[in-house]
Amino acid sequence: MQTNRTIHMAGQITEEKTGQNCSQSSYQSANQNLCQNQCQDPYQDPYQNHYQRSYQTLWAKKLPKQTLRNFWEQFQEDKLNSILFYDGEPATFSDFCAWLLAKDKDARFIASEQGEIKALYWLNNPVGKSVMIHFCFLRHAFCEQEEIGLYVVKSLLFSKDRQGEYVVSALFGLTPKPYRHALAFIQKLGFHLAAELPKACYFAQKNIYKNGIFSILTRDKIPQ
Repeated sequence: MQTNRTIHMAGQITEEKTGQNCSQSSYQSANQNLCQNQCQDPYQDPYQNHYQRSYQTLWAKKLPKQTLRNFWEQFQEDKLNSILFYDGEPATFSDFCAWLLAKDKDARFIASEQGEIKALYWLNNPVGKSVMIHFCFLRHAFCEQEEIGLYVVKSLLFSKDRQGEYVVSALFGLTPKPYRHALAFIQKLGFHLAAELPKACYFAQKNIYKNGIFSILTRDKIPQ
C-alpha cells in the first residue's frame, strides 16, 4: 500500500501570489528571471470565494530546503518522476533543486490554507505577455486537480500590474499526445487544443519521439 506523506511549510513563509504589482518586463524576455521584479505583497485572488477549499501559492525560491526535500521524497513515492520528466529525469534531490530553482523558470507550489503542499506549477518560455505553463500534482491531490488548476490560471490571467494592465495575456503548453489524462485536465480549465506537433516530445527512457499537442488559454475561455 502506498503511503502519502503530508508536506507542510517549514518556518515562516511569506505567501507569494502570482502577479499583483508585477513588472511586465518579467515576461518579456526568456533570458530574464520571471520573478525578477515581483513584489512581496500577497496576491488577493478575486475568485477565492468560488473555491470549496482555500489555497495559497508559495514561491519555490523562498521555501526552506527541507520543504523541497519533503516534496521530492513524496514525488518519488508517488512514482511521478518518469511521467513529469519524460525527456530526462533528475537523478538526485540536488539535481531536482538545480532544475527547480534555475533562473529560466518561475516555479511555485500550491498549498492548502493549513500549509499542506498539493501541487507544483512553473512558468517559462515567455513570448511577449504570453507564457508557457506546466503542472504537477501529488497523488493525494489528484481529486483536486480541476479546482487547483482553475485557482492557478485565474490567479495568473487576472493579475494586474501597478498601471492596472494585465500581466499575462495567455498561457500555453505542450503535452505529449499519449497523456490523455493531462489533455482532459487542461481542457477542463478552458485550454484550446490548437495544433498537433509531429515528434515534438522526446521520451528519454525509450529513446523515441512522440507527437505533442499545443494548447492555449486566454481569459475569456476560463470556465465561470
